[in-house]
Amino acid sequence: MVNAPQPAKASDGLSVSNLGVAYGKRTVLNAMSLAPLPRGSVTSIVGPNGAGKSTFLRAIAGLVKASGTITLGGIDLQTLPAQKRAERIGFMPQSVPARVGLSVLEATIGAFKAIDSVDLTLRAEAVAVATLEGLGILPLALEAFDTLSGGQKQLASLAQAIVRRPDILLLDEPTSALDLHHQLQVVTAVRRVASSGTIVLMTLHDLTFAARWSDRIAVLGGGRVYRDGVPAQVLTSETLARVYGVSARIEPCSQGFLQVITDADL
Repeated sequence: MVNAPQPAKASDGLSVSNLGVAYGKRTVLNAMSLAPLPRGSVTSIVGPNGAGKSTFLRAIAGLVKASGTITLGGIDLQTLPAQKRAERIGFMPQSVPARVGLSVLEATIGAFKAIDSVDLTLRAEAVAVATLEGLGILPLALEAFDTLSGGQKQLASLAQAIVRRPDILLLDEPTSALDLHHQLQVVTAVRRVASSGTIVLMTLHDLTFAARWSDRIAVLGGGRVYRDGVPAQVLTSETLARVYGVSARIEPCSQGFLQVITDADL
């Protein structure tokens, strides 16, 4: 099991309090709060379709208007200018644009220079190359983004999200539609990024996968956090019945990792 992070002081890491998002008259997130997420931790945001998982990440990134407070190291991100907020946050959406007329290296350099206030091309190239090398995809540097496989695109997109060494990394379904090999590549890279002190939040549908690779899981239901804590505390038959409406068992595998086995609808 992934080691649980040490408890954080209120002034450390990332905290979310009374976060609210509405699209017109429809409330998506309603007074949503999370206890502090320490640096170096990986938290999975899970829940049924329509629970607000993607909206939650977009609210932290500043891509949708939100009420409440989002603090990093005691600084309210909601009060920062958009540029300063973007410097602290890396965001990887569920899917990349259909047409990207750049090589992997060019796209990564572009992501770096979009935030860097000083246009130092040589520095941007060096940082981009180092990022691709760290993810094990430097051989793809000169490949056209459009020609990559699904798994390669996910890793290349991850490179764009982390090239600026953000304090917070937000990943929306980073392993969706990937085969087992590429799922493992992506999540291993994510854990490596977290080990450098980045706070990682990722939305996932696969609860067994979330339990295996996360320090912490937050289950969303009805626009709020229903349960939040280490996987063994959060993933229970009662939680899955209440939030997902299924009868399920949570059992350890031969190596002690949790498995979620669904039996029937309720």
